[in-house]
Amino acid sequence: MHQSAKITPFEALFGVKMRNKEDFNKIARARKACKYQNGDIVLIQKTQFNPGKKCTTKFLGTYKVMEGMPNDRYRVKKTGEVPNITTTAASYMKRYHVDDESL
Repeated sequence: MHQSAKITPFEALFGVKMRNKEDFNKIARARKACKYQNGDIVLIQKTQFNPGKKCTTKFLGTYKVMEGMPNDRYRVKKTGEVPNITTTAASYMKRYHVDDESL
């Protein structure tokens, strides 16, 4: 319980009181993954990190979404010189936004 707010951090974050750990698991799983369309440009989060690489980028990319698959998975193709086709989960993807000022 926080002294000044008089509520727990869980209640401040989710807006409900946590009765037990199962409540947290239900709320955490209830978050929906983003839906992507064919042709969307995305970045893919790195899942393996090397020591001493703290300042490197956290995402790989850019990739173009080719098709949707079951269970929030997508087949993506790397854009650029060497095309590489792979599959990834929506939870590891984020949309790539182009700055109009840089064009």
